[in-house]
Amino acid sequence: MPYARRMMQLMQEAENKLRSIQQKAEGIIRIGATPTWSVNVLPKILGTIRTQNPAVEFHVVHGNSRTIRDMIIGNEVDLGLVASEVTHREIERVTAYATPWILVCAPGHRLTQFQQIGLEDMLHEPLVTYEQSTDAWRGIQKAFGKYQAIPNVVAELNQLEAAKVMVIESSCVSLLPLIAVQRELREGSLVGLQVQQLSHIQSVLSMIYLGSKSTYLLIDIIRRAIVDYFDGLGVNNPHTNSGGAILC
Repeated sequence: MPYARRMMQLMQEAENKLRSIQQKAEGIIRIGATPTWSVNVLPKILGTIRTQNPAVEFHVVHGNSRTIRDMIIGNEVDLGLVASEVTHREIERVTAYATPWILVCAPGHRLTQFQQIGLEDMLHEPLVTYEQSTDAWRGIQKAFGKYQAIPNVVAELNQLEAAKVMVIESSCVSLLPLIAVQRELREGSLVGLQVQQLSHIQSVLSMIYLGSKSTYLLIDIIRRAIVDYFDGLGVNNPHTNSGGAILC
């Protein structure tokens, strides 16, 4: 089975390479995405691409940044959309956007009377998380450590959407990427607060792929769609890749 799977991957890789040479926007592209990408951002981007390129198909798998990096190296996916630092000699990384993390709670929670709070105000609040292996979460733990405290985590869920629902339906709070809760903030089902000592915490959204696939047409199409999406947010959030080329 592993040999058969590898043969199928090589066949698809050869087809994608040939289409890139022929400038044909068709075929299947395999994408690995972290929750920060897959909840709100990726569906909109793929929908736009599909409308403009109806012969393109997507196969999306989910995981954390480290898992997706390993899938890229193992040629299990063609493209990775990650939210933590990823480095490898065979991987090219293009930074797209940085999203801050905020504290969210349900309307009526005692903290909603404030527009901004200090870390000491939330030390004992029951906290819901969805993933504790990100760079951002490690930064949060470090900030708590300065108070000789640890986050009061009462539930660690494996889905970002589940974390949001639990906060909406309880007295719990959560620290989440702003880009992942914008819909709920607009609708009023969640209230967002800035924590002074955590204002520097952010997730840097990046696109990674093998350098050998940098000329693939489908990868270029997705890269351009990502640029257009974040440009459309109407915010000034410039980032550069390791080579210094401005993406967004």
